[in-house]
Amino acid sequence: MKYKHDNNSCFFRHKNILCDIKLFDTSKSFVLIYMCKISEGNLKRDTLNLQEINHELQDDAKFFVASCEKKYHDQLDKVAKEIVTSAVKMVFLAGPTCAGKTTTAKLLSEDLSKYGYRVLTVSMDDFFYNYDDTPDLPNGKKDLESPRSINADDMTRCFRKLFTEGEADFPKYDFLTGKNIPNVYHLTMSDKTIIILEGLHALNPIFFEKFSFIKCFRIYASALSGFKIGNNVMSTRDFRLLRRTVRDYKKRGYDPLETLDMWKNVVRAEDEFIVPYKDTADAYINTTHANEVAIYRDYFLKLLEEYPTSRAEMPFATLVEKSVSLDKSVLPDNSLLWEFLEK
Repeated sequence: MKYKHDNNSCFFRHKNILCDIKLFDTSKSFVLIYMCKISEGNLKRDTLNLQEINHELQDDAKFFVASCEKKYHDQLDKVAKEIVTSAVKMVFLAGPTCAGKTTTAKLLSEDLSKYGYRVLTVSMDDFFYNYDDTPDLPNGKKDLESPRSINADDMTRCFRKLFTEGEADFPKYDFLTGKNIPNVYHLTMSDKTIIILEGLHALNPIFFEKFSFIKCFRIYASALSGFKIGNNVMSTRDFRLLRRTVRDYKKRGYDPLETLDMWKNVVRAEDEFIVPYKDTADAYINTTHANEVAIYRDYFLKLLEEYPTSRAEMPFATLVEKSVSLDKSVLPDNSLLWEFLEK
C-alpha cells in the first residue's frame, strides 16, 4: 500500500488499484472528483463520481468546465514535448470510434507548431477502398470497421514517396459517393515537418510495421473514464456510445436505432482489431471531460423519448437522467466536445 498527497490531490495504491482524490479549490469548497483508477497493462482507466460532478456544476459551472478543458490540454502539451524531444517524423494516432481522435490530432498539431514544426495531418479514411470494392460481412453489409477496408499498399506507397522524394500526391475518400479519388492533395516534407496519421487502426501492425524506415511515435486516444452515481455505472464503451448517439443524430442523420444496429459491428471490430494493440502505444490521451454527460443529457434523453425502443439497449440512460443539465454555450470554441455536437 502506497499513499501520497500534495496541494491538490492525494491517492493510495494497492496492487493494480489506484484510488485518486482530486481536490478543486473554488474558494468555496474542496470536492472529490475521481474515484477508482484501474490499470490494464500500461493503460489506466478511472470512474468519475457523477454526484460530485453535479455538485461542482451547480456551484461554479464555468470554473469546472475550464478545469476539465485544462486537464485535457495538459495531456496534449506533455505528449507534444515527448514527440519533439524524441526527434519523431511521424505520429500514429489511434483509438476506437468516438474517441475524439480528430480534435486530438488537430490540437496536437497546434501544440507541435509552437515548437516550430510544420505539421501535416492525414486521415486513414482517405485510403478506404471504393465502397463497392469493400469486403462484405457475413450478413451482407460492408465491413467498414476492420483493416480490410483500407488499402494498405496504396498508403505505404504514398508515404514512402513522401519521405524518400520529399513530396507526394494523396487520395481523398468521398463519403457521399463512396469513391476513393486519387491525387487530390499534394504534400511536401522538410526537416521541420511532422506527419500525424490518424485513424481507427493506426496502431495495427498491418500498417505500422510498414513504416520501420522512419522514427515513429504511437498514441492511443480514447475516453478512458466512465461515470458512476449510486449503483448506476456507465462504462467507457457505453460513454462512447452516448457520444456516438448524439453525434450520429446531429451530424450524420442516423437515429438511435440505426446507431445501435451499427454498434454491434463496431464493438466486434474494436475487440478484434483495436484493443489488442493499445498497449503498444508510447503515450495515452484520456479524452473524457467530466462535464460531458451534463452537456449531452437533454439531447440524449429527447432522442430516447422519440425512439423509446432504443432505451432497452442503453441501460446507462438512468445514469444520464441523474446528471444535471449544462448548456453547450459554456464550451470554448476549441473544445473536443464540438466533435459530437453542432455549434
